[in-house]
Amino acid sequence: MNSKNKEEERFLYIKNENFDSFIQLKVPLKELEEDYVNFPVTFGNINQLKDFIWLQFQKNIERHSNNFEVQYHTYLAMIKFKVVFENKTDNYHIKKLANDAFKMSHQNTFAINGFMMEAVISAHKNSCPTCLIDDGRVLSETEFFTHDVLPHKDCTCSGIGCICVFGFRGVRDQTGQLIYQELDIKDEKQRENGFSNKSLQREGAKSLLNFFKFFSKKK
Repeated sequence: MNSKNKEEERFLYIKNENFDSFIQLKVPLKELEEDYVNFPVTFGNINQLKDFIWLQFQKNIERHSNNFEVQYHTYLAMIKFKVVFENKTDNYHIKKLANDAFKMSHQNTFAINGFMMEAVISAHKNSCPTCLIDDGRVLSETEFFTHDVLPHKDCTCSGIGCICVFGFRGVRDQTGQLIYQELDIKDEKQRENGFSNKSLQREGAKSLLNFFKFFSKKK
């Protein structure tokens, strides 16, 4: 295979991989295809293709300006794109945007079922001391939304840096029982409206798990 064919093969690989991601990120296929034709992208020109892909990521953030869950997963896809297709591992700024969107997407989590909830940080076992010292750290609802914890600014992990994530669990009393809190009408509506799409929740959890596994391999 000559160099031109190899370049075209890689071009198609990058295009197909990212177009699949765009569909998962709720990018309208018709609009995506029209943008691709009008950009334009010359077949085999990888730099043009990368510019087009990055523009589509930015458009999707704007498209879903009120859907923080989609924004969050778009930022994750942007990080993966930078690492896999541009070999750029310093993505702190995008990780920060991803975590900000993650926080906003979980505004209802603390009222999901009437039980008090708390956030817990999870670090990979091969992480740096800065990350490991926060592994299992618990944040209250107020701390989760007001403290700028992740990604760790002082992370010294090799490769792509901090990949710590937040999880959630119910708060328990001294007897081990979950603590129930009364919800006001606003909270009830948030619970009903914010968590009605079970399939979206499952896809979000699957995406986050795959993201964590992918970057764990980069350690």
